[in-house]
Amino acid sequence: MENKIKNVAADVFKTSPDKIKIEYRLLGGMSNYTYVISYDDNWYTIRILGEGAEIFVDRKAEEHNLKEATKLGIVNETVYFNVKTGVKVSKYIKGEYITSENVKKYYEEVAKVLRLVHNSNLKAYGDFDPIGRIEKYQSYSKNYDKEYEEIKKWWKDYYLKHYQNIPFVFTHGDGQRSNFVIGKDKLYLLDWEFSGQNDPLYDVSVFGQNDFNDAINLLPVYLKRKPTDEEYFRIRFYRLQQVLMWYHVALYKDDIGLSQKLNLDFKVIAQNYLKEAKYHFKILKG
Repeated sequence: MENKIKNVAADVFKTSPDKIKIEYRLLGGMSNYTYVISYDDNWYTIRILGEGAEIFVDRKAEEHNLKEATKLGIVNETVYFNVKTGVKVSKYIKGEYITSENVKKYYEEVAKVLRLVHNSNLKAYGDFDPIGRIEKYQSYSKNYDKEYEEIKKWWKDYYLKHYQNIPFVFTHGDGQRSNFVIGKDKLYLLDWEFSGQNDPLYDVSVFGQNDFNDAINLLPVYLKRKPTDEEYFRIRFYRLQQVLMWYHVALYKDDIGLSQKLNLDFKVIAQNYLKEAKYHFKILKG
C-alpha cells in the first residue's frame, strides 16, 4: 500500500515516487486508507479509497460540500480532489485528536463548531437522506439478520411519521471524535464524505460514535439549555440509523472477502453493530 500511496502522490505532484516520503498512516475509519506524507518540505494527508468504498459515497456531493465547508475556516485546504477515483490530497494540520481522555475538555468547542456549520446557511449538494442510505447500503449486503429487518422497519416507519419534515440545514454527517483535530489556533472538522442537508441533531448524535455518552453530554452544551426528553430520544434515534448503516458496510466487506484479505473479521464487526442497534432499539421502544 505504501508504494501505491507514493505512486499516486507522485502523479498528483508531478514528481517521482522517491521524492514522496511516507510519514505515517492515520488510523480509524472502515473504508479508506489515509496517510500523512511529505513532499518538498511540506506535509499533506492523502486518501485512497479501500475496496468497495466507492459505492457508499457520492464524490460529486463530497467535492461540492467540501468547497462549501472550506468557507467556514474549519477545514484543511484541499490541494487535489479526483471525483472518479476518490483520491484526495489536503494540507496537513498539525495537532491532536479528541480522545476518551480529553473529550470532556472539548464539548464546548465541538458544540461551537457544529453550531457554526448548522447556522452557516450553506447549501449541500443534496439531502443526507437517512432512509435512502439505509436502503442503498442494504442493497449491497447479503444474509442480513431478521432482527435487523424488524428494527429497520420500526425505525423507517417512525421517521416517516415524526421526523421527515424537520427543517434541514448543512451538516457534516460524520462528526465523530476522530474527525475533529485540535489545531494550534482552533478546532478543525475534517472528512466531509457524509455531509448533506439534514437535521442538525444528527451531527450531535454522530459525536457518540465511540461512546454514546459523548452525544448525551454534548447535547445540552450544543443547545445551550436543558434538552427535552424528545431531543434526547432523537439523538438516540439517529444513532440507531447510523449503526444500521455501518452494519451493512461491515457485512458487505465480509461478503467481498476483506475479512480474510485484511485479517479483520468484518462479520464480527457487523454483529457488534447489530448488537448496539438492538440496545438502542430496546431503549427507544421503552
